[in-house]
Amino acid sequence: KKNTMRPRGYFSGAAVADKDREHMEPAEIRSFFLKLQEPPEIENNHRFWYPYFYLQYHFGCRLSEPALMFDVDDVDVVKKQIVVKRLKKTSEEDGMVPHLYTMDDRVLAAVQQIRQWKRDEGLTENPFLFPSRREQKIVGAERLSQLRNCDGFQAVSRFTAHRQFQRVAQLCKLSPKLSQSHVLRNTRTVL
Repeated sequence: KKNTMRPRGYFSGAAVADKDREHMEPAEIRSFFLKLQEPPEIENNHRFWYPYFYLQYHFGCRLSEPALMFDVDDVDVVKKQIVVKRLKKTSEEDGMVPHLYTMDDRVLAAVQQIRQWKRDEGLTENPFLFPSRREQKIVGAERLSQLRNCDGFQAVSRFTAHRQFQRVAQLCKLSPKLSQSHVLRNTRTVL
């Protein structure tokens, strides 16, 4: 009689086990962050996007959550503390729940890098840690559009961040399934 059993799951080989993977492996995440540090590849914005995606990865944030951090109100370098506003809590009045975290040396270095970028670009008056260069125009009805506007200033949009993530993922030759920005959150969870 012919053997009709087929290998399944993790013991069936990398091709089958990795087919539906929604997280990066350690070598892929290293490659991603190394690529972010290469200035020519991402049009001189490496000093902006490396801290953005590093904070997203380190704290397991959704793509929009680093953009909602205020520079002075949410980051205390002396106490080494940072506030991450978690979204997806509809029961809260303002639509987000703040969580306080301790910053290690790598997070502190990322915060100092983005602050230096803001000084170099002349954007120190923008209260967001990750500012947008756009002037505030009409605020859309979408909740995130309202949250990322403050006193005439804007935070970087999630669409801009998503496009940048896809660009770097393409440079790293990641599979199309791993080219979605939520992959950083999944990767942090898995690893």
